[in-house]
Amino acid sequence: METKIGLDDYLRNHSVDELKELPLHEIRESNKGKVDIVDVESIRTDKSLIPLKPFPLEVFPESLVGIIKRFSNSLGVETEVIASSMLTFASSAIGNTIRVSPKHGYEVPVFIWLIIIAISGYGKTPAISTLFRPVENRQSKTYREYSERLKRYKESLNKDKQGGSSETVEEPILEHFFASDTTVEALGGIFESTPRGIVIHKDELAGLILGLNQYKSGSGNDRQHYLELFNGKSWKIDRKTGVKFIPNIGASIIGGIQTATMPKVFNKDAIGEGLLPRFILQNTEYKPTKFQREGLEPEDLKYWEDTLYQCYEIPLSLDDNGFVESKVLILGEDALNLFEAFHNKYTELTPFLSDNAKPFVPKFITYCLKIAGVLHVLECISTGDVNIKAAIKAETMDRAIRLTEYYAGQSINALQLYNTKTKKECNELERRLLEVVFILENEVKNGKLPLSRIRECLNDRLPEPLHHNSKQVGAMLRKQGLETKQSTGGYYFLLWEEDKLKILRPTSTMSTKSTKSTTLTESIKSTKTTTSTKSTTSTNIHEEILPKGDNVDVVDMIGEDGVVNLENEDVEIVG
Repeated sequence: METKIGLDDYLRNHSVDELKELPLHEIRESNKGKVDIVDVESIRTDKSLIPLKPFPLEVFPESLVGIIKRFSNSLGVETEVIASSMLTFASSAIGNTIRVSPKHGYEVPVFIWLIIIAISGYGKTPAISTLFRPVENRQSKTYREYSERLKRYKESLNKDKQGGSSETVEEPILEHFFASDTTVEALGGIFESTPRGIVIHKDELAGLILGLNQYKSGSGNDRQHYLELFNGKSWKIDRKTGVKFIPNIGASIIGGIQTATMPKVFNKDAIGEGLLPRFILQNTEYKPTKFQREGLEPEDLKYWEDTLYQCYEIPLSLDDNGFVESKVLILGEDALNLFEAFHNKYTELTPFLSDNAKPFVPKFITYCLKIAGVLHVLECISTGDVNIKAAIKAETMDRAIRLTEYYAGQSINALQLYNTKTKKECNELERRLLEVVFILENEVKNGKLPLSRIRECLNDRLPEPLHHNSKQVGAMLRKQGLETKQSTGGYYFLLWEEDKLKILRPTSTMSTKSTKSTTLTESIKSTKTTTSTKSTTSTNIHEEILPKGDNVDVVDMIGEDGVVNLENEDVEIVG
């Protein structure tokens, strides 16, 4: 009896690369009536454009790298879990005191939202809790002081009622450093008393996310408030009991979630509306670790606590309207050049990503600035500079980009947990391919258009990771119902069949050849080459027939007998 394979089970136990060997008809059969089929091609495309990269531990200040390694070894978790958690806690301690600005009118706060995705028992909770301890200690100390002041305040009120006190005691306000289980209304009260911002720490983030709107029968707008929280602007909370305006909001979020529950907690709606893309996804692979006898050194714990407390000591000021006056970190010229290149690289990739992956790209760009700001502060602290410099250096931006690219790869990799069918990325590739075909219409000769020419012009319009060879181009054309053939000379061409092509012709494409010629001149540089030669062998054809620098694949001219064929309309032999 033939065994049917479920995709959800397969993804848990196999890498994405192994999917190419999976019989898709069996998946479809086994998942009928249960879930849609994941688009394997979209997974491959996403991961080829935004690949997994090793964790760049070296981007952190040298003094902190050793601490991270020793924490990792003692707690039995990967260095990236420790480092990412430290980065998140540091961002909450810095809070609204600092914003990063690549240009006038564009500022981002440094708050970071982190999800550590791992199986139950990985050790994420003890690791996060250990790094969280300085925040708890600071909150405990603050609360004790608040309780003493509150006691004196109440005593003074009683004396006033009795007319026996002339002393005026101001009502104390509790400063908050974290929250774990709270409503949006309660968060609003916290932000009123703590304009700096806080960290929302939840061992299992599933409880936080699933709890949104639970007190309003699912009809509230808690999720919308969390979407706004990411940008750190302001809240206006409208309730029957009244209106509350909070000028300063801001929170980092950190917590874990189990691999199996991830798609259930953050469903596809959470991707589309932008909630999940607001998080850094640390998709941690389970690696069994042996018991480590070495515990945490008190000096290491003290160093981490001191580092975090120095972040808290960055001064915070308010303007006359009660808004935080953040210190704005600008990008030096070289740093700005690096950020601009990073920004353009990722926006160029966006059209080719799956629908699930696309919403993450703008947040990757934002996180690059956030991470640059946090690394900048940590670098200043590590060198003893209490006055945070106003300009981010190119070296810091380079480190931030490397770390962001790591997180980007992690986030895209985590999307394989979603076994929802997505639109094929070929749609965008097909659009550009057909656009090129019609642009090249004036180059059709005897009803033939060389695939090598189509390939060359298509690749000019694609990011380098998506460059295709002629065989791949031919497969894409045939997928559109067009016919490709091999000439007697061995080169491959598209058979120009007007009846088929008119169905595929984009409405924006002009039908006259003269217009096409103009478009071609404007869009694609001609590579038509005339080369004089008297005799050429198969061993030196690439060197003698083709001009230097011309990107032509010799393989496209090799027939089944292994002989290089010269019958190619892109190459004219003279003499």
